[in-house]
Amino acid sequence: MRNPTLSPAQTRAHDSDFVTRCSFAALRARLPLLWPVPADLPPSPKKLYRSSYVYGGYEDLNNRAK
Repeated sequence: MRNPTLSPAQTRAHDSDFVTRCSFAALRARLPLLWPVPADLPPSPKKLYRSSYVYGGYEDLNNRAK
Protein backbone atom coordinates (compact mmCIF):
# COMPACT_ATOMS: atom_id res chain seq x y z
CA MET A 1 0.00 0.00 0.00
CA ARG A 2 1.17 3.53 -0.77
CA ASN A 3 2.54 5.60 2.10
CA PRO A 4 0.34 8.74 2.25
CA THR A 5 3.17 10.78 3.81
CA LEU A 6 5.43 10.38 0.75
CA SER A 7 5.19 12.60 -2.30
CA PRO A 8 4.81 10.95 -5.72
CA ALA A 9 8.50 11.68 -6.45
CA GLN A 10 9.54 10.04 -3.17
CA THR A 11 7.30 7.04 -3.88
CA ARG A 12 8.94 6.56 -7.32
CA ALA A 13 12.42 6.95 -5.81
CA HIS A 14 11.66 4.11 -3.39
CA ASP A 15 10.49 1.80 -6.21
CA SER A 16 13.74 0.10 -7.25
CA ASP A 17 12.17 -1.47 -10.37
CA PHE A 18 11.00 1.96 -11.57
CA VAL A 19 14.40 3.52 -10.85
CA THR A 20 16.22 0.76 -12.74
CA ARG A 21 13.96 0.79 -15.81
CA CYS A 22 13.32 4.54 -16.06
CA SER A 23 16.68 6.02 -15.14
CA PHE A 24 18.57 8.17 -17.64
CA ALA A 25 21.25 5.48 -17.90
CA ALA A 26 18.63 2.85 -18.80
CA LEU A 27 16.87 5.06 -21.37
CA ARG A 28 19.90 6.82 -22.92
CA ALA A 29 20.37 4.27 -25.73
CA ARG A 30 16.69 4.67 -26.73
CA LEU A 31 16.69 8.49 -26.98
CA PRO A 32 14.87 10.25 -28.43
CA LEU A 33 11.84 8.32 -27.27
CA LEU A 34 9.38 7.88 -30.12
CA TRP A 35 5.69 7.55 -29.37
CA PRO A 36 3.70 5.38 -31.79
CA VAL A 37 0.89 7.06 -33.69
CA PRO A 38 -1.95 5.18 -35.38
CA ALA A 39 -1.39 4.99 -39.14
CA ASP A 40 -4.91 6.23 -39.85
CA LEU A 41 -4.56 9.38 -37.73
CA PRO A 42 -5.27 12.39 -39.95
CA PRO A 43 -2.85 15.34 -39.96
CA SER A 44 -3.57 18.13 -37.52
CA PRO A 45 -5.85 20.84 -38.90
CA LYS A 46 -3.71 23.45 -37.14
CA LYS A 47 -1.29 25.22 -39.46
CA LEU A 48 0.65 27.03 -36.73
CA TYR A 49 1.55 26.19 -33.16
CA ARG A 50 2.64 28.56 -30.39
CA SER A 51 5.69 26.43 -29.73
CA SER A 52 7.53 23.59 -31.36
CA TYR A 53 9.80 20.93 -29.97
CA VAL A 54 13.22 20.33 -31.44
CA TYR A 55 15.23 17.44 -30.01
CA GLY A 56 18.54 18.89 -28.91
CA GLY A 57 20.22 15.65 -27.91
CA TYR A 58 21.01 14.41 -24.45
CA GLU A 59 24.57 15.64 -24.04
CA ASP A 60 23.60 18.14 -21.32
CA LEU A 61 21.92 15.32 -19.37
CA ASN A 62 24.88 13.05 -19.98
CA ASN A 63 27.22 15.59 -18.35
CA ARG A 64 25.02 15.82 -15.23
CA ALA A 65 25.04 12.03 -14.78
CA LYS A 66 28.77 11.98 -14.08
